[in-house]
Amino acid sequence: MPKKLSLTEVRGIVESKGGELLSTEYNNSHSPIMLRTVDGVIESRILSNIRNTPMLFSKESTLKKLSDSSRLTLEKVQEIVNSKGATLLSTKYVNDITPLLIQFSDGEIEERILISVRHSKLLISKKQKAKNTSNRNKHDIEKVRQMVEAKGGVLLSTIYNGFHSPIQIKTADGIVEERTLHSINKSKTLISKQQALINKSKKQMLPIDEVNNIVKKRGGELIDGNYYGNHNPLLVRTVDGVDETRMLSNIQKVKLLVSSGSSFQYEIIDFIKSIYFGKIIINDRTIIKPLELDIVLS
Repeated sequence: MPKKLSLTEVRGIVESKGGELLSTEYNNSHSPIMLRTVDGVIESRILSNIRNTPMLFSKESTLKKLSDSSRLTLEKVQEIVNSKGATLLSTKYVNDITPLLIQFSDGEIEERILISVRHSKLLISKKQKAKNTSNRNKHDIEKVRQMVEAKGGVLLSTIYNGFHSPIQIKTADGIVEERTLHSINKSKTLISKQQALINKSKKQMLPIDEVNNIVKKRGGELIDGNYYGNHNPLLVRTVDGVDETRMLSNIQKVKLLVSSGSSFQYEIIDFIKSIYFGKIIINDRTIIKPLELDIVLS
């Protein structure tokens, strides 16, 4: 570990760089110390930076010198602007972020900073850029229209802003929706989201006979013969004679199809079975009336 310098040693380093040490304490090379620079500005610096500096000028003075050394001549700026297809009208150049007056190929005059000029492949006016965008959009919207129509839809939007931007369409089944071109590309046929869900549900549908068997297996009876999918209600009669609507997905989860009002009876039976290991005689009637349960323990 390097030896810690004394305040006198630090003062010597600062003075060797043309500065004046103002701090009365010194902790380490990474702790700020107050000093007066060559050009009379009071600043805080760390010793590790002071050592790497040939002369202690203020930060403002250093930036000014860097700016002056890198500043282009007006003739050089004119060459840059000309190379981008425009004409420089300004008679003075200050720095890269000071606006320049420029005339474009379409005769428009605008202000631009040199940084943006350097980053442009070709200098065009805002008016010309808007016109180019409009023309490109007209071309793109026709391509989008063809893609939508190829999927059986109708394009309603008149503006297209990009692959992931929503556009308004009419689907093959006549529903107006917003879609992105990305999602349209992935579709074989443009059908509404609602119709897509119905189609998906139909694919997952079981034959009505199989649905009937599932209900019967759980002691119930299928009353309504209309079945539209696992998540659509079915009208069933429970083992305790109550007509209720249930979804097939819920029916498949239970062992016995009892009404909502009497299901607690079977919870009681299960509880007794869990704590009593003798013989349990449960009411053997086909129909257990709601809120009625006969249990004999022997």
